[in-house]
Amino acid sequence: MNPPFDYTTGNLISAGYQPNQIHVSDSGLSMMFRTQLLEKAFSVFKFTLPDTWDLDFFRFTLFMFGHVTVFDSGIFGVIPQYGALSGYNVFYMPAESIVANPLLPNVNRLKIGKECEIIKMRPTFSGIMDIVGYYADQMALTTESFTCNVQNSKLAYVFGAKNEAQAQAFKKMYDQIYSGNPVTVIDKQMFNDDGTPSWNTFQQNIKQTYIGDMLIDALNAIEDRFCTLIGIDNANTDKRERLISSEVAANKAETKALSSLWLEEIKAGMEKCKNMFGITLDCELSEVGRGVQNGIGIGNVQRKPESV
Repeated sequence: MNPPFDYTTGNLISAGYQPNQIHVSDSGLSMMFRTQLLEKAFSVFKFTLPDTWDLDFFRFTLFMFGHVTVFDSGIFGVIPQYGALSGYNVFYMPAESIVANPLLPNVNRLKIGKECEIIKMRPTFSGIMDIVGYYADQMALTTESFTCNVQNSKLAYVFGAKNEAQAQAFKKMYDQIYSGNPVTVIDKQMFNDDGTPSWNTFQQNIKQTYIGDMLIDALNAIEDRFCTLIGIDNANTDKRERLISSEVAANKAETKALSSLWLEEIKAGMEKCKNMFGITLDCELSEVGRGVQNGIGIGNVQRKPESV
């Protein structure tokens, strides 16, 4: 890769070379996990904003799009908006922000550093939906596998029907068994001439095919890994009874790696906004983002203080 390294390079590195993900068939399930994980990421930071700013709009814009444009709109005062970045300065960073809002007809191109300032979350000016989407898809796929495995563990038979009537009889028998009927009466034609059943057992030991517990553990492990990335303390272990202090310290350092960088980027942008517009802005790690209290982990897997 040759210079110059502008602010779009970071986004292109993964977009151009990373293989496509395996996407879940149930998009609604994936969206549920995306919303859940995004709100978890919200809980890492505590914002102090002007009273006229909408906190939810600010957080969604910052976390999803990666940056917020702050400027004096005139009629609405100093406000945050989403702006499309444009141009380059001497350091190949964006020079302008293009704001499009039907209630702000006189606002278009704003020069960064003169007419507006940018609060960004990551050095690449991108949001965290790549992280959220990746782990949400994994959690949705795992949940789909769990649902399918539980369904298949109810009854493991393969039926071979000679005709449509016998096929319908098998389905009726299957439905009655699933409904919990204590007695199921079937037609004698469903037996072979020698009196043996005309259906074959596909898997007698259903326990051998049941992996629901493993899938639940995998689901928790995926969520724990996400929490580790965004800055929420968790044990991040496979349910071991005891952890040594060095393992806890190593996990704690990994947990704070990205959240510390994001906090630094956000605070730097807020400082520029305060200097330009004289408004009150601040961001700090919340109680969740700062870490554990009294040795009790925050996350799916918790440990007692004496286990550390």
